[in-house]
Amino acid sequence: LKGFLEPILEYLPESSNFTENTLFIIERQKKDDLSLESRPEYILTDERKFGDTILTFFKLKKV
Repeated sequence: LKGFLEPILEYLPESSNFTENTLFIIERQKKDDLSLESRPEYILTDERKFGDTILTFFKLKKV
C-alpha cells in the first residue's frame, strides 16, 4: 500500500462511480495508518484484526 493508499483515498469521494451504499474494504498491515478519523468524507463501519493484518470496512459520506 505504500504510496498507493493516499491517492486512492483522495480519489474515491470525487468519483461518481460510487454511492453511499458502496462498501470499501482495505486489507492493510498494522503499521499502515488510514487516518479515517481525520477524513470526514468517510464512515468507518468495521475493522477486523488478524495478527498483523487489518481489514478496514468503510463507506462514503455523500452530501
